[in-house]
Amino acid sequence: MKKDTTFSIRIASEDLAVIRQKAKQARLSQSEYVTRCCLGRQIVVIDGLKEVLQQQRAIGNILNRLTILANMGRIEGNQAYIDEAQYQFLLHARYLADRETGLWYHGWTFRGRHNFAGALWGRGNCWITIAIPEFLQMVPCAAPVKRTLAQILLNQAEGLKKYQSASGMWHTLIDDPSSYVEASATCGFAYGILRAVHTGLIDASWEAVALKALEPVLDCIGEDGV
Repeated sequence: MKKDTTFSIRIASEDLAVIRQKAKQARLSQSEYVTRCCLGRQIVVIDGLKEVLQQQRAIGNILNRLTILANMGRIEGNQAYIDEAQYQFLLHARYLADRETGLWYHGWTFRGRHNFAGALWGRGNCWITIAIPEFLQMVPCAAPVKRTLAQILLNQAEGLKKYQSASGMWHTLIDDPSSYVEASATCGFAYGILRAVHTGLIDASWEAVALKALEPVLDCIGEDGV
């Protein structure tokens, strides 16, 4: 609806301060907040939103931030950056890696101490498959860290092999065959596994798993590259 009219009121400064605070909590402008209140429209306020978002931002740290942090440490010669990246890798593995399957959960919350829906999300998992071999090639890691990350990657690869579909692709929820197969996740797994083979993190027998995944992905690409 077009906003074509201006409406002003006189109000106590204390009341205005309250309105501003509530509008901020609801992530609305002051005018939108007041309009919704007057018209009886729904206003959603999430208590503790900043803390929740901070936890959710941490989910994508492995590929999106930790590899960047490590690379910054390499370029600038800052060992503290590299050490922090190593620590965060291991910390994320502690809370996100499933001990039974070797696959990774989408997230973790310290509120209730659980993995949210317990989803083994395909695309999120492929970030790990890609990030570990890239990270270990990017910076020199302490021998125990390298050994631990290599084992974490192998554990994940074993879980991936178990749930790879007959077509060679993986489902968007890896352990749920009723969910759709996901091309981007499959690409990530294939790349990460091949990278791990070529850098010696896992043995050459795993190459077959990656190549089986590449075949259906390539079938999705036309002659024009789309």
